[in-house]
Amino acid sequence: MTVTVTGNLVKATLIGGTASGPVSVPGLEVGDVVFTGVFTVGTTTTPTDWQPFISSYEKVISVADEFQQINPGDLSVLSLTLYLLRGL
Repeated sequence: MTVTVTGNLVKATLIGGTASGPVSVPGLEVGDVVFTGVFTVGTTTTPTDWQPFISSYEKVISVADEFQQINPGDLSVLSLTLYLLRGL
């Protein structure tokens, strides 16, 4: 039995966009895979599992330094913390 460490864990924080399209997140690389995340709404400080919003965003980074919001709605009240895997 062996354990092999491949890839790196990347943490990114951002605010949701006001419509579908790119959200600037410098440091993201094409191919980074969204593993999990949490969000807070407005001024709340209690993180919440982001599963209800997972379909609102891409799962694999397609453009360097950008996170693509698919949902056309205004999600700017969301403060997101994402954990991504790099180098898989």
